[in-house]
This record gives sequence, C-alpha cells and structure tokens, in this order.
Amino acid sequence: MTFRKLVLFSIIAAPLSAVAKVPTAILESPGQPQVAVFSAEKQGFAIGCQAIRSVWEAVPVRKLSAAEWNAELSSLSIADLHCDERTRKYRVFGPPAPHDAIVITRRDGSTERHYVDDDAWLKGIKGPITGVTEQQLVEIAPNRGVDFHANRKPHAPTPTPSPSPSPVAGNQPPTFSSYWSGSYFYIDAKNPSSKTRSCNYSFTFSYDDFGQRKERTENGAFSLNPGFSGNAVKFAGAWVNPRKKGEPSIQCN
Repeated sequence: MTFRKLVLFSIIAAPLSAVAKVPTAILESPGQPQVAVFSAEKQGFAIGCQAIRSVWEAVPVRKLSAAEWNAELSSLSIADLHCDERTRKYRVFGPPAPHDAIVITRRDGSTERHYVDDDAWLKGIKGPITGVTEQQLVEIAPNRGVDFHANRKPHAPTPTPSPSPSPVAGNQPPTFSSYWSGSYFYIDAKNPSSKTRSCNYSFTFSYDDFGQRKERTENGAFSLNPGFSGNAVKFAGAWVNPRKKGEPSIQCN
C-alpha cells in the first residue's frame, strides 16, 4: 500500500468519536451573532439560526462587552455556520455505518467537513441532502474539522394528569330530573348507592287562574331504595298551563 493510500485510509477509517466536540462556551455581545467557541482548537462558529442554537442549548453562555468581544474573537479562527445552502449537508454511507456530515467554508477560505450526531443539524439547515461515500466526502472536503455533538438541556417529562377520584362505590349520591306532563309534576330519581336515601323536596310553579298568572310552592318527602331508578314523586292537581320555576330543591340524607 502506497503512503498516499495509507494516509487516505487512515482519514476515512478514523472513528467519529475521535474528535467529538461540544463547544466550550457560547459568546454573546449586543448587536453580534452568537459564537460557539472550541477553546482548545481556538476556533469559533457564528451561529446562523435558532435551529442550530437549540442543539447547543445547554452550552454555557458568556456575555461580553464590545471590547471583550473584539479581543476574544481576535484570538480565534472564525467560520460562519449558515443555515442555508452555503452549508452543505451529506448523508455518508458506510463503512462502518451511515452517518451525517456538514461542510462549511471558514472565513480564511478553507473548507472542512464536520461530522454531526443529531438529525436536528440536517433538519435545521436548508437545502438538499447529498448521499456520498466516505471517500467521496474526503475528496470534497479533505480537512476534518471538529465534530459537532448536541448538548441539550434535560427536559422534564410532561406530567400525566391524575384522574379525578371516583365516588366511593356504594356511596354515590342520587340524581334527579323533573318535568310537567299534563296536570302532573314528576320527579324521577336514580339511586346508585347501596344505601336507602330519605329525601325532602320543594318546588315552585306558576299556573293560570281565571286570567291571572299565579305561583305556588309545594313541599314533600320520599325515600329511595338501594339501586332505585324511576318515578319518585307524582304531584297531581287541576292546574291550567303549569310551568315550573327553576329546578326543585331536593335534599337527601
């Protein structure tokens, strides 16, 4: 194997984790783009959109004055991490397994490839994804930059709402409905409880009396056996055009 082929093989076969990196810090200064800094490599990447910033949301932020900003960036090699077609996206087919990469151009004009570990990189950057082999990618961008690995904040799981407690079996309250039918006023009831219920009721209704509209209130009591369902009260009388005034007031023990 020639020396050139040996070097190329070493480049292609390098494991992705060998240069896996997360930025040391995100630099901020008024009126300036955020810059992800890799201190050991003395490199900085100006972040072009929120989609990329969110991948590094857990990276510590350093807020700088304008003077501090200029001093800090003067010591770094800067590249623009664009979120459009200026950043090229690649799906690299093995060996050892399919993986993703982006290719960017630094401000000094050099081009380098960066392997990425998260789908958000390719989704957050506009433009087509090109399928290549590892050797083709090395020929496109021989220089390998730092790998870009996600560093997100842990998000608490959405709490599952607790179900409302059900009434204790055998102790559920009765339910009622009321209505006029002809000259009769009915109160129907359901008693799902395993207990006998003793109830008092009061209801008011209006009716016609020789050209005048009058009101009347009636009171009474009834009991409901366990599991009862049906008519509990049938109030009779020769009433003309009776109409109930609201719902009956019913109290049960």
